[in-house]
Amino acid sequence: MPIELKQLPRLQTQLVITPALMQAIELLQVSRLELVTMVKKELEENPALEEVPGEEPLPEESPLTEDPFPAQGSEINWEEYWDGYYREGSIARRHSDPGEYRILDNYCREQSLSDYLLWQLTLSPADPEIEKVGRYVIGLIDDDGYLRVSDEEIADATGSSLERAREAVRVLQEFDPPGVAARTLEECLLTQLKNRKMKEPLAERILRRHLAELEKGEYDKIAQETGACPDAVRRAIKFISELEPRPGREFTPPEPIYLVPDIFIFKLDEESDYVILLNDDGLPKLKISSFYQESISGGTLATEEKQYLQERIRKALWLIRAIHQRQHTLY
Repeated sequence: MPIELKQLPRLQTQLVITPALMQAIELLQVSRLELVTMVKKELEENPALEEVPGEEPLPEESPLTEDPFPAQGSEINWEEYWDGYYREGSIARRHSDPGEYRILDNYCREQSLSDYLLWQLTLSPADPEIEKVGRYVIGLIDDDGYLRVSDEEIADATGSSLERAREAVRVLQEFDPPGVAARTLEECLLTQLKNRKMKEPLAERILRRHLAELEKGEYDKIAQETGACPDAVRRAIKFISELEPRPGREFTPPEPIYLVPDIFIFKLDEESDYVILLNDDGLPKLKISSFYQESISGGTLATEEKQYLQERIRKALWLIRAIHQRQHTLY
């Protein structure tokens, strides 16, 4: 049977994702903080996009660009919607009562190393004077878990005896995390070795006499000077590597993470309906640059310049409409 080419008509439906629709979908998925970052970046890169200063009314849509969001089943009066939105103002301006939203209310504080040590000190059977000195010493321990002052300085500052100061430090060094309140790396690691059930004499010997070689990775030299076989040295070093050189690491406070909501829902009293307010704090209000619109309509630009500005204005309008669509969807 001969092979031949034919053209046959076929009817099918297909969803076409336009750049404007794609941008609207992307903006709907980002968090509010990410949206603010994206808007500020676009303000820097697109000369046709400007920020509305203060409470200036929303600009009219540019007649020079086509509507990137054609009506699909229903028409939304964006001008009326956003006029009302801007008149309402931001959530921070509308609420000044004690129950208003505060960003610090959404910040979760983790337990600090000092809190953890004070809790253990409270539960310890130390006498009142040791507890008093211990509280002072806890305040001197840095974020890594090290104590950087001498026993003599602690005694002078607290008015206690030198023996009491040393006893308070010894009490703290028995607390969790292992190695806390040490003054040097050697003391920190040796304290952790002491707390281990399985003893490693070679590891202790390396820490006491060959810490410098260990830091430089001179394992052959350690084996030669200790008289141990290379395999035994490697096992001891592996044991040491499991120790924590910074006992306070797990209590180091992370960067604070604030939760910024997109919308607020209030119920003013038992009889009223719920009130929905969009959070616009920090979100720049955008408009199309009138200067560039007038430049295009003036007819003095070259074809390439005119096309470039039209594309910038069209992109700016897409972004404005996408943000409007995102806010309307959330509402």
